[in-house]
Amino acid sequence: MTTIIRRPFTDVADARARFDHLIDELLGASAGDARWAPAIDVRRDDDELRVTADLPGVAAEDVKITIQDGTLSIRGEHEAETEEDVDGYVRRERRRGAFQRTVALPREADVHHVDATTKDGVVTIVVPLTGEATPPAIEITPTPGDQA
Repeated sequence: MTTIIRRPFTDVADARARFDHLIDELLGASAGDARWAPAIDVRRDDDELRVTADLPGVAAEDVKITIQDGTLSIRGEHEAETEEDVDGYVRRERRRGAFQRTVALPREADVHHVDATTKDGVVTIVVPLTGEATPPAIEITPTPGDQA
């Protein structure tokens, strides 16, 4: 009789690594590319939606903000380089890649009066809200001869 040893957690980790490699190939990422997505905060008040995105080291002209089909998108390119010289050895690291974050906007968002500013690597996007959040209720009208 042959004993088969199963290691489910190792199998799952192996499958995950293969899946990540496949996605990297499909998206055109190479081993030197670092995956990075900016941290964002979304805060909704009575009259506005405020989205802040941490984009350290990313120039304002490298960030593109768009609104389409009720979705706010923040995208751009991130490039970082570090150099360290210790005891005569130089260590350099370069990372780069595209990033994108999206936020679904509420129905009452006034997409024609959006304001975006940047300060100290933080982009702030303010979307005014019109106050018309709830669409009117729809009543059901019975057809003649319909009985409840």
